[in-house]
Amino acid sequence: MDKGSKRIKIKLTGQTVAILTTLLILTSAIIPMSSSSHLIGSVKAQTSKMPKEQELTINDIRQSRLVLLEGIDNAIQRLIKSESKAMMQKPRGIFDTTHIAQLLKTDQLEAAIKELNKLQAKVIAVFGPEAANREVVPQIQNLISALKQQEPLTSSTIPTSPPH
Repeated sequence: MDKGSKRIKIKLTGQTVAILTTLLILTSAIIPMSSSSHLIGSVKAQTSKMPKEQELTINDIRQSRLVLLEGIDNAIQRLIKSESKAMMQKPRGIFDTTHIAQLLKTDQLEAAIKELNKLQAKVIAVFGPEAANREVVPQIQNLISALKQQEPLTSSTIPTSPPH
């Protein structure tokens, strides 16, 4: 390298690497072979140094569903404490989410969504829309939204056990 040229360091993301590799392949007919192979080698070296994104396993996804459900349970318990009058005539297990947890663990997402909608309706019926919408309903809707995004994934594309 002569004195006038400067070397620039660029942190490459996966998308940037893909774009650069495509450009290098397309321009290889224009650039002399020795120059393009030097550039491709440089890109490959940068790519190998990049941290790999951690892929989630199905067990990670199942666990995150249960964490969201636990948050819903906690929000309901706080609502019961703050609105105890509303619970005077209601049975103790009215907001039991054990069945929903089992559905989430076994990837029965459509059934879990139906049960979450029933739970939401119960919370609104018991505490009224204003109290329910303060915290519980948004959390239920958040879990339902996450499950709807996962539905196509669990049918065939996510393995049931982590790769070896």
